[in-house]
Amino acid sequence: MPTPPPIPDPRQRKPRAISTAVPFHHLLYGLFFHPAVLVVLQADSWRRAFRRVTLLCLLCGALVSLARLPTLLKAADDWGRWMSRELVRVEWRQGKLHWERPQALPYTTRHRGWRVDFAAEGSSFPAEPFAGPEQQGLWLTPSEVFFWERLEGKPPRPIILLKDGKLLDRFELAQMRPDGFSLRGEEFSQETRRLMLQAAPVLALQGALEMFFKIVLYVLLFTLIPFVLRSPLAAAGFTRMLTFYLYASIPPLIVAAIYGSLHLPYLNMATLFVFSFVGYLLLVGKHLRQTFTTGRPQAL
Repeated sequence: MPTPPPIPDPRQRKPRAISTAVPFHHLLYGLFFHPAVLVVLQADSWRRAFRRVTLLCLLCGALVSLARLPTLLKAADDWGRWMSRELVRVEWRQGKLHWERPQALPYTTRHRGWRVDFAAEGSSFPAEPFAGPEQQGLWLTPSEVFFWERLEGKPPRPIILLKDGKLLDRFELAQMRPDGFSLRGEEFSQETRRLMLQAAPVLALQGALEMFFKIVLYVLLFTLIPFVLRSPLAAAGFTRMLTFYLYASIPPLIVAAIYGSLHLPYLNMATLFVFSFVGYLLLVGKHLRQTFTTGRPQAL
């Protein structure tokens, strides 16, 4: 594991916490171009470090989610055109869905690697695995809509989208759409785009909270490892090490957020953050050794 700040002599008084906050743009410059500045930043208040990392997590998570919105809108347009061909018209009437096509049920179709099954009223979600190579799909009756995904060695796991007039088993559809509401033809694309735009704040909030909990979890794990292993590094104290790792997480967080907004298919954002975090800690250790050897900080 990369070496965090040097272990202080317990006989010496610990330095007092930094009383003045370093401007954020100066902080970013130092963390990226002079990683050895973490030796000074570890004396800062852990509460201030936590607030800064929290705000950065929420901002980066929201921006990454919103960066995906154009792709989601394009997918919504594509599915809207497909629905206009397959269903022709959908109506919400008396607490149930009614479609113009297909009329003969059960009926199975496929689109973009998804399997879509239409079943008659009163049908139950099948317990047996679906045939075909699709790993996810939709299963619909007039009163129920399920999303399912295929797990390795297990039957499809259904997730409720619509049941008993409730969306996601929580929201009353009747409060969102009046009885007799219908969509036909090209209106599918318009409606799906409108719903996606309405959901943008929810997506941003979800991405922000997801980013926050993941980053804080990794920081806590890195902080606790020396204490669990009874490493001499634990002599630095929990709060100082927590502050060190909070500030050390900022460059990897920004790198992971930029990567996540590019929608590259190779690594997920959490994996890239862990790799970047470990690499940055190794870089910090190298700069600390160079600083102690030469007596002056080394820039990147």
